Amino acid sequence: MKTILKIVGFLLLVVSFSACDVIDNPIKEGGSRPPIDTNLVVRKVLIEDFTGHQCKNCPNAAEEIHKLQGIYGDNVIGIAIHAGPSNFTGTNADYPTDYRTPEGNQIGVFFYGSISGISLPSGMVSRINYPTSHIKSYTSWPAIATGLLDSIPHIKLKATLAYNAADSSATVDVEATALKDFTDDLKFVVMITESDIVSPQLMPDGSRNVNYVHQHVLRKAFTQALGDDLALSPITATSVLTKQITGTVSSAWVAANCDIVVYVYNERTKEVLQAEQVHLIP
Repeated sequence: MKTILKIVGFLLLVVSFSACDVIDNPIKEGGSRPPIDTNLVVRKVLIEDFTGHQCKNCPNAAEEIHKLQGIYGDNVIGIAIHAGPSNFTGTNADYPTDYRTPEGNQIGVFFYGSISGISLPSGMVSRINYPTSHIKSYTSWPAIATGLLDSIPHIKLKATLAYNAADSSATVDVEATALKDFTDDLKFVVMITESDIVSPQLMPDGSRNVNYVHQHVLRKAFTQALGDDLALSPITATSVLTKQITGTVSSAWVAANCDIVVYVYNERTKEVLQAEQVHLIP
């Protein structure tokens, strides 16, 4: 009799669990994204935002990155690249600060074909779909970024930074672990960006906001703009690839507002496989 009661009790327990509602994806049901387990390797997304302070729609693109970072935190990394036609990126009495860089221009020319061919605002999300449809409208960035964040990472990336304020040098140690076999070469890029820069920006309504706050503005690349060799193929899974590079932080920048951005990309497809961001001053 006791055995029968145990069996009945077990069946009732199973039924009670099967009757519960299980939400596999809380986002689809209007919930919030569950916290990310930091013990796992998570693919991070790099958004290269081609922008200009005289481009009235560019603040809308910057806002999309801001919203994504509000949802996904440091798993979305933005770089604002001021490159493109001079009527959008050039300087004058109303827009006196020049945010253009040789590195930004080089990246722009490579991916857009020419400086005049850079359409603002637009950008790349981890440089996917190169070479035919890698330039994306900012309205498409959220859906693409969300999809990439949910994809399986192929690189584990660690960036360690040593900043010497005395000589304004920043030494970056890069450690990338291959999580799969690669038959393509891998490249890495190290850049420095600056945030919280207050200077005029043309706004969507045509007004000039003299107190606009520019975020994650590309200042310089410590590597070549299009990257240095990380490893040549073939690369086997579990291979640990290390590099060290040192750059100089300009006294014209506010060091406390600067970040080091490191990313690894597939040299053939140009897709950014992993990215990391480290504050210059913790």
